[in-house]
Amino acid sequence: MRILSVSTSEHGGGAEKVARDLVQGFQSHGHDAWLAVGRRQSADSSVILIPQERDYKPRNPLAPPSLSVDEIGAAAGRGEEDVYFPGTWDLLDLPPARPDIVHCHNLHGWYFDLRVLPWLSHAAPTVLTLHDAWTLSGHCAHSLSCERWRHGCDACPDLGLYPALQTDGAGDNWRRKRDIYRRSRLFVTAPSRWLMDRAHAGILQEGIVESTVIPNGVDTETFIPGDKLTARRTLGIADDAVMLLFAANGIRNNPWKDYPGLRTVLGRLGARLSDRRLLLVGLGDSGPPEQIGSAQIVFHPFERNPARLAVFYQAADVYLHMARAESFGLVIAEAMSCGVPVAATAVGGIPELLRSFRSFGDDGVPAHGRDRATGLLTRAGDIDDLVDGLTVLLNDATLCARLGENAQREARARFDVRRVVSRYLEWFSEAVLPRVVEGRRAAPRTAAARDAGAWVGELTRALPEGRPPVVLMYHRVVETQTDPQVLAVRPSRFAEHLEAIRRVGRPMSLRRFVEALRTGAAPPDAIVVTFDDGYADNLLNAKPILEALEVPATVFVTTGPLDEPGHEPWWDVLERVLLLPGHLPDAMTLATVQGRQTFQLGAASRYGEEEARRLAGWSVLSRDTPTPRHHLYRFLHKVLLNLRDDTARRAAIAHIRRWANDEADCRPRHRFMTRAEVAQLAEGGLVEVGAHTVTHPILARLPADVQRTEILESRQVLETIIGRPPLLFAYPYGFIGSFNTDTVDILRQGEFLGAVTTVQSPTRRGADPFQIPRMVVRDWPGAVFEANLTAFIASATLR
Repeated sequence: MRILSVSTSEHGGGAEKVARDLVQGFQSHGHDAWLAVGRRQSADSSVILIPQERDYKPRNPLAPPSLSVDEIGAAAGRGEEDVYFPGTWDLLDLPPARPDIVHCHNLHGWYFDLRVLPWLSHAAPTVLTLHDAWTLSGHCAHSLSCERWRHGCDACPDLGLYPALQTDGAGDNWRRKRDIYRRSRLFVTAPSRWLMDRAHAGILQEGIVESTVIPNGVDTETFIPGDKLTARRTLGIADDAVMLLFAANGIRNNPWKDYPGLRTVLGRLGARLSDRRLLLVGLGDSGPPEQIGSAQIVFHPFERNPARLAVFYQAADVYLHMARAESFGLVIAEAMSCGVPVAATAVGGIPELLRSFRSFGDDGVPAHGRDRATGLLTRAGDIDDLVDGLTVLLNDATLCARLGENAQREARARFDVRRVVSRYLEWFSEAVLPRVVEGRRAAPRTAAARDAGAWVGELTRALPEGRPPVVLMYHRVVETQTDPQVLAVRPSRFAEHLEAIRRVGRPMSLRRFVEALRTGAAPPDAIVVTFDDGYADNLLNAKPILEALEVPATVFVTTGPLDEPGHEPWWDVLERVLLLPGHLPDAMTLATVQGRQTFQLGAASRYGEEEARRLAGWSVLSRDTPTPRHHLYRFLHKVLLNLRDDTARRAAIAHIRRWANDEADCRPRHRFMTRAEVAQLAEGGLVEVGAHTVTHPILARLPADVQRTEILESRQVLETIIGRPPLLFAYPYGFIGSFNTDTVDILRQGEFLGAVTTVQSPTRRGADPFQIPRMVVRDWPGAVFEANLTAFIASATLR
């Protein structure tokens, strides 16, 4: 891939560091990657300066007219955000080759014209990684306690927050941003769920095509534990001092940090530890030392050298972070990587980084115990609780050591920059580029290609002989009232799909395909049909159509439901309870890792037939969340998906059903197959049965022995039913990270031939038979399916 990243500069605060590290990571994976900046600070050839001249004349004919200096000044006087940087409109022409992906980071900082986004995001797939909440507001990078960003930002209460305004134009800025996003196609990432939830609750949601949470990364080979005494002597810090560290780009005047609170904590903590020398090093500021009672604060300028920065962490007893707003907390992750316990206020995304060894109340962060905790979290503003916790921590060297070990282990597992780079690259290839192909299909490039048939013809003529094979992924062939997980294809359309498959390529069984792949070949033009889960409609509706058109298929069956006649999977139960007409209690209260959460349904507790019909087409792919029921559905689906234990998941579903007073039987159209039906499905040999575990878990989250049970027990059950062992496997959920090397080893040892994922890509020669990608199929009309299939193949052959 060719990736052009965009940032204010290559050096600076956390956002700039993250952007630079990702570019270097992309390069280390063999990709062409460049960093376009508003302020260039190095001679690195991969760093490109975006022209900053106000009178720059863009080559892009769509660029708006440049403004004079006087006009820009007048706009600032009206309270407009300064986005008048015409060089942005030539962004795609700046690198040596046109990028496949544009990856934007902070777009504020007086260097970028936000008005370019509608054109840019249609001209090239555009990823926006959020580092703060500026995109959501009328001017500020963080709104603190203000909620005006949700509704319009009129009557801004604090024009001085960065980036400041001269006069109150925040409402007009908010509306301009909303209009920009409405015309854009953005792939959005955030380092924390907290920030992503805000993005979906604000105006940015209007332009989001796909979104995902990917944490920021740290170099866990540079930020490592070290000898504390050696580090202190390097820095000139007394061996016997109790040393706290706080790092920020500007400490005393940083509006997002709580420096007054920090001083108060230090004064009270010094009184508690009066017999010891208490020192706080403020890293990222300059000035004379400050004495607060018996405690002292010394300042050190911003440290750009990572190895030198690591020495400060290694010297500290505890890293103390007090913030008013924080999207992630990169310095917290760096401290954890160095094996330093962290004490922090539970603000923004910080609770997603840390596990606290003590709770701050029934409605606060729960305690995790010494074996799992990585530090201390306290409620923002609760000085007494923070001082109490720090006193315990600093008086217990064993506890400090245990938390530091846990923190270092957690950082390596979650925040290693190499792992983060891989997650970005996987998301680019699996989510961003396939959706771009889909978007281009929706807007054909020429008038002659406006209808699906002409579009297919245009692509087909461009495809070379021996085009790469494709494995298709279906789930259901049935007509349903609702389909929030987008799993169903109507039988009439499924028949059209099979006819298109015969026109575009050569239908092939998955077993034959895998056998060829294991020899190092990828059978050209092959198209393979697969189904996941084991719904009864695979037998009742899909098999007759497959037989009529002589197209082979493989159905991957989850075996646990075979012993529960009339079983409806948990995701369908959730749909039945929340998205079908009926009356529910006004509120649901749940115990979560963030404490007890209450969801108010309000008027949505009553859900009538007419409203249900109107919203029947809603799915998890929809940008909106039209009612509190749909919001609760999204939340509960995520919670249930992430439960590791099937027993816990069943208990949670039972709790939800009791809350909803749901006593309904399984809907016939939503049941899984019985044992007898699985045997009937396998008769004739056209449809092969594959294994899909016993309980459909995310395998990588289970210990190896539990994975082995899930895989081999499902294989044994199916062998008993069909009279031969299944040779093929589908990973439940199937995304990268849903299975691991243990999973693959178990499959190999269990004599499986291969396994399929949900990674979206044609299959290339030499592909791993145990990581076969697939194309997800939706309920498309036949002509649209044929266009999508042909374009999917083209995405691999026309690059």
